[in-house]
Amino acid sequence: MKLTHRRLDPIDNATLVGAVRQRWRMGRARAANENHSAAPGSSMQPASASWAHPVFVLGVNQVLEGQGPEAASEVGLRVLVDPDGHLAAAAEVAVQGVPRAFMKPQLSSGVRLRRALADVESQLADDSAVTVELRALRVPSLYVDALWAHNDALDLFYLLETDDNRLLERDEFVTYLRQLAASSGFGSDAPSLAQPGSLSSRGLEPA
Repeated sequence: MKLTHRRLDPIDNATLVGAVRQRWRMGRARAANENHSAAPGSSMQPASASWAHPVFVLGVNQVLEGQGPEAASEVGLRVLVDPDGHLAAAAEVAVQGVPRAFMKPQLSSGVRLRRALADVESQLADDSAVTVELRALRVPSLYVDALWAHNDALDLFYLLETDDNRLLERDEFVTYLRQLAASSGFGSDAPSLAQPGSLSSRGLEPA
């Protein structure tokens, strides 16, 4: 099984990297002013974007109503940004109106995201020709950020904010969200999270 991601055309890539560079410089300049010295790594400039994937958001009320990831709304794009081959950050941008309207990228450390991507690829690896699209799914009220491997036949989720590095199937993930919502005071009587099965039991073998 192969994890795929969106391909940015050269114009989109250049526009996105340019927006990230501007944000990067602003952040470094602010840090330098606050520290009254040059910010560490201030000479590094984001040079390329990779692993572009759409970001979806699911509301806690939708979770409580039993809705799943198919009810989530696409809100932006997340990429890994590298300065001359060295990992710099994960950049998330809102896409407004047209594909090239990348607005105010938000930067965060890309180390954990890259490690998570490598882990997901490793868990999905087999001899099949099946492909899955990389997405991100966030439930802001529950502080949930997950990588989402999607195709027409399956949905698998990898939680970024926990130490549990299992791939959860759709129903397991929805149950986890409902349980988390209940324990966070948003609802009650959510069923407990079932143990996920092995990848070989999920119908991932080639037809």
